[in-house]
Amino acid sequence: MNQTTIELCQQAKQTTSRLANLSTTQKRQALKRMAHYIRAAHQELIDLNTEEVQQARQRNISGALLDRLALNATGIE
Repeated sequence: MNQTTIELCQQAKQTTSRLANLSTTQKRQALKRMAHYIRAAHQELIDLNTEEVQQARQRNISGALLDRLALNATGIE
């Protein structure tokens, strides 16, 4: 794993710990904010995913796995 991946995993673990201690209302607000940012970045996410799917095809990943990997606007929403 590269350093960026390790750092992202560490940040996710810390965030999970913080979220676990929030009230239900605070968790809902956090989820709504996350959804907002995901929707705002949907085209970038789709573009990056398209690249990942192409790389997976080049590595002869199975069709079923490619189907699960592929992301589209409906999947983001």
